[in-house]
Parts: sequence; structure tokens; C-alpha cells
Amino acid sequence: LTYYKKKQAILLSLYGALLLGLIIHWFITWPEQKESIQALNILIAYVITLTVILSILENVKRKNIEINQSITDISLHDGLTELLNRRAVENVLQDKEHEFSTVGTNYAVMMMDVDRFKDINDSYGHHIGDSVLQTLAQCIQRMIRTQDYAFRYGGDEFLLVLSNVDDTVTSQIRERIRSSLLSVQGFTFSITISVGYSLRSECAN
Repeated sequence: LTYYKKKQAILLSLYGALLLGLIIHWFITWPEQKESIQALNILIAYVITLTVILSILENVKRKNIEINQSITDISLHDGLTELLNRRAVENVLQDKEHEFSTVGTNYAVMMMDVDRFKDINDSYGHHIGDSVLQTLAQCIQRMIRTQDYAFRYGGDEFLLVLSNVDDTVTSQIRERIRSSLLSVQGFTFSITISVGYSLRSECAN
């Protein structure tokens, strides 16, 4: 817990300082007939001890950073579709709005949902409904670009934030997703979606 609580780091630092103080005191009070090999061994032991302490601190700190990052990633992703979740939307929109207001980089927000999704759940079961959502999420991930963001907004609703686009590019991305769904196999029904979008430049400030 040294990364979150400084108490352990302070205690280990004091321990290292105490060892150094004891060694200095020992050298000062050591009889005249001290042997150089003994002094060398003590210095080596101190260096090794100090190295181990620093290594422990750094490893614990790194592990806690990794754990914290993992927890953050989990909290911002939807467990079913592995897309970003609603909690992550605000941060992305803030970044895109900053780019738009400072350098004029346009972006689009696209909303989509699955047509007749309640009927799919009622007729085929929720496990099939979940499979439909996962399939749509996979199509979205394949059809958007690396600079775009996809979110499961809630239920069967998905939100996309498309970076540096105009109306033509946004329409192309929408149609690529729709076409990708039409080629999906494994269901006894077709998966269709309703889509709407707006460009930031079309909206009032």
C-alpha cells in the first residue's frame, strides 16, 4: 500500500536511515584494529539492504498503479459489449468540445438502437438479445476509425463520437455499420438499426 499510504514509505526510509546511522556510529567507535574486509562487508550489506528496500517500494508502487488502471478500465467499459460505457461519455465529449472551440476540429455524435429489440428478447430470450448487442458492438468496432469512440449508452442504445468528420464521412460510417449488420449470419432474423446523428458545427454554441 505504499503507493496510496505514505506511512510505509516513511517507515522504510527511517529504517534505512537508522541502518546508516548505526554503521557510521560503529565506524566511529570501532577499535583501531579494525580490518578492512569487515568494513567492506558491512558496506556491501548496507547497499544490498537499501537496494532491496527501494526495489520493494518501486514494485509495490508499480503493482498498485497497474491495479488502479485495471479498476479504472473496468469501471469505464461495458461488461457485455466491451465498449465504453455511459460513465466515459462526458470525458470524451469534453475533449472533443475543447478541440472544436480551440482549433475548430468538427465532430459528430451518432445515436443508434436495435429495431424491435423488445420483441427479440420476448420471442427468442434475453441470451439471444445479448448476442445481438454483442454482434452490433463488434460491427461498430470494425467499422469506425481508431480516432472514434463507441459507447453502450444503455439497454440497446449505442452512442458514437466521430472525430474530425463532415457529413459525408459520418454518413459513410453509418452505412458501413448497417451493411456490416446485413451480412451477419447465425440468427433466424435480420438485425436492423435506427440511426440519427448531428455534427457539432450544425449546433448552436
